[in-house]
Amino acid sequence: MEKKIIYGKILIGDNMRGIYIHIPFCRKICNYCDFYKMVVSDKFKEKFTEYLIKDLLLTKEKFQINKINTLYIGGGTPSAMPLILLEKLFISLAEEFELNKLDEFTIEVNPEDINYELISLFKKYGVTRISIGVQTFNMNCYNILGRVTDYNMLKEKIKILNILGFDNYSFDLIYAVPNTSIDDLSKDLDKILSLNPKHISTYSLILEERTILSKKLELDKIELITEELDLKMYDHIVNYLKRYGFTRYETSNFSREGYESKHNLIYWNCDEYYGVGPAASSFVNNLRFTKVNDIKKYYDFIDKKTEPVVEYEYLDKRRFMEDCIMLGLRKTKGINVPLFNERFNTNLFKEFNKIEELINENSILFENDFIKINEKYTYISNHIIGKILFG
Repeated sequence: MEKKIIYGKILIGDNMRGIYIHIPFCRKICNYCDFYKMVVSDKFKEKFTEYLIKDLLLTKEKFQINKINTLYIGGGTPSAMPLILLEKLFISLAEEFELNKLDEFTIEVNPEDINYELISLFKKYGVTRISIGVQTFNMNCYNILGRVTDYNMLKEKIKILNILGFDNYSFDLIYAVPNTSIDDLSKDLDKILSLNPKHISTYSLILEERTILSKKLELDKIELITEELDLKMYDHIVNYLKRYGFTRYETSNFSREGYESKHNLIYWNCDEYYGVGPAASSFVNNLRFTKVNDIKKYYDFIDKKTEPVVEYEYLDKRRFMEDCIMLGLRKTKGINVPLFNERFNTNLFKEFNKIEELINENSILFENDFIKINEKYTYISNHIIGKILFG
């Protein structure tokens, strides 16, 4: 490969690296989900685990990864794996990295999978953060989402986390579901807050292609809520959580002080990350690439001791800067202008002259060396970012 100039390399004290591991198995397929996933037997999962570990070793060797800051195991649903296979993966990870020295080690779980054995395994191998897919407690949403969490069940599961010394857990919440109201949303938020999470991610329901939900829409079986109500729900979440000590640090993410997702901040800061597993994405040395989302092809590549990737996208300086703007302005704190200028040896305001115009319009704020989207305009942030990038 031709040698390229590498932008965005380490700035002292400002660079993080993480590994994301994708486990594409679920106990059932939710109506709204478009991630690469499947329902398979434990025997299938056993073979997959062997190849996942081989993929990890290939990735580590190819990119000479000696140290990482964060590790995130997602899916799918990692907790759908048998404990013996999860431990096999953890053992391999512990052999390659000092898990107890990571800044953060996150794993995703379904509420119903939480038990003493699972959480004890997490404790044994240094998991520091658990992301729990709640989505909603509203039983009226079941036919639309295909999944609803039982509040009383989850309350008992959270007791297990607390008994075993886990207080850093996050909940995912889906809102703007058809036939729901602000009052329904408040009830979901009240139940979530009663369980004392340190972090909450909220997502407006989006109809992705090739999902069960999108097919229902095509058949006129559901009707989406209005954009006006969607905005009201978003504002309600921001204001509601703020009253209870949660800070919005990214468009869809809220945390108590010090409990932001360090791994996800790697993405929003345009730092480097490595993907392991089918459909897992990486960004390394100005290259973005995603591993094949076909298990057979995935196995075939690994059998040949070849990274299971068919296409690499090189980001030149302009494209890299655009990505850093698009992702950086998702953060409430925004983009550090002097660091951006140093990283790319440029002048941000000259490269993207629309920024000053937007500052004058007050949709972008420039404070203490940071540019950020005015909180009043967060809901239309994509429109504002589009103006910066494309005029």
